[in-house]
Amino acid sequence: MVYIVPRRIRDKFWPEPLPPPGSFLGQTVLVTGATAGLGLAAAVHFSTLGARVVITSRSVAQGNAAKDEVEKRAGIVSQGKIHVFELDMGRYSSCVEFVDRLRESSLDVDIAVLNAGLVNAEYEISPEGW
Repeated sequence: MVYIVPRRIRDKFWPEPLPPPGSFLGQTVLVTGATAGLGLAAAVHFSTLGARVVITSRSVAQGNAAKDEVEKRAGIVSQGKIHVFELDMGRYSSCVEFVDRLRESSLDVDIAVLNAGLVNAEYEISPEGW
């Protein structure tokens, strides 16, 4: 009799291997919500794998602090590998401005990790009236 081990149990004992270092060389990864938590961890991980990383933040100061943290954790010196762009996902105008700035840059995004999120317990109308 053959038993099929559910993937969830199998992965606890035999997890999938992580990609080898350098496997993202030459690729650009966009990470929204990369100033803290899982987004920050994703930015660090992709930078250790050799990718250029685009960090988005609602404020440039907060984004630059996250950039410094990524460089420190990944053990890299930013030679154009980490880029910070201002983006507030709650404002449509900010999204349009972000896309325009990204198009003007020389960065072609290969992978997007859309991690930005905010829980707002109260109903609130955006500046654009949404």
